[in-house]
Parts: sequence; structure tokens; C-alpha cells
Amino acid sequence: MVLVHPDVIREWVEAHGGKPGHLANTYVGNEVGILRVWFPGHTFARFVPLTWEQFLSKLQEKNLALYCEEDPRTGRPYTRIVPAPQLR
Repeated sequence: MVLVHPDVIREWVEAHGGKPGHLANTYVGNEVGILRVWFPGHTFARFVPLTWEQFLSKLQEKNLALYCEEDPRTGRPYTRIVPAPQLR
């Protein structure tokens, strides 16, 4: 499923124990880099936490959404940052 609304994104991620962030060394200055969501048990060597306000603001600014699902075998959450769907 693709989530666009900030409150729904935050609710889904937090319900699965996740935290917003980005990858170190993918930005210049104070700019946010490549966005990621961290979940318990996942390893991102370069993960840098962001506040929810920073994360959600960057999603909206870049017109991005959060694709999310649970692995049917393990139940572990999986997310990917995707372009927000265009409304017609």
C-alpha cells in the first residue's frame, strides 16, 4: 500500500516500531539526504535519525510517499520511498 497523508505514515511506521531518518553522507550541509525508515532488527550502517517533522516535511516537499507492506512469511515491515501518486 502507498501512504501519502503524514498522520497515516507516522501511525503505520510507529505501529511497526519504526523510526524516520536518512542515510549519512547523502546530503550537503543541513539538507536531508536519502530518506529511510528503520525498524527493529534492520541494519543501516549509515542511518541517521530525523524528527518526524523533518522527515514528513521532506516527503511533502519532494512530493514523495511511503510504500509499505509486511512480509507474509515473517510479518516484518518493509518500506520504500516512492513518488506520490498523482490525483486525476
